[in-house]
Amino acid sequence: MMLALARSPSSGWSTIVALPNSEFDAGERDLALALGVAGSVLLAMGPSWHSM
Repeated sequence: MMLALARSPSSGWSTIVALPNSEFDAGERDLALALGVAGSVLLAMGPSWHSM
């Protein structure tokens, strides 16, 4: 399991992203798809954090 943690200094919120190791062993197309979906979700959530 690969984990990444980020904390915003301005809001104090933390974000954790976890991917199983099998995602890193997958082909380039599968990995690009997984990263694209994860990035799209994070971008979609981004503007909503400013309204809180």
